[in-house]
Amino acid sequence: AITLTTGLASQYPAPGSAVITTVNSAVDAFVRAVAVEPSISIRVNTVSPGWVSETLQAMGRNPAEGIPAAEVAKIIVRQFREGRTGSVAPAAKV
Repeated sequence: AITLTTGLASQYPAPGSAVITTVNSAVDAFVRAVAVEPSISIRVNTVSPGWVSETLQAMGRNPAEGIPAAEVAKIIVRQFREGRTGSVAPAAKV
């Protein structure tokens, strides 16, 4: 199984985010498309967190505004255990 990480920009674009919104949306669409390809037998999913607490802290910002990396990891593990493919799972405080 492969899990890719995108961001919430694909669902919540903001001014100045055209490039990252496009990239995130393309990765999400790729995951959904690969999931329905009969010749591809590997599971592919996306987790889409907003800001991760540890990243905010490293940037000198308030980590409480983000989601802890451990919570993102739990979502990845759940996708794996449930046998999901083509899943785009949001994982953020919005």
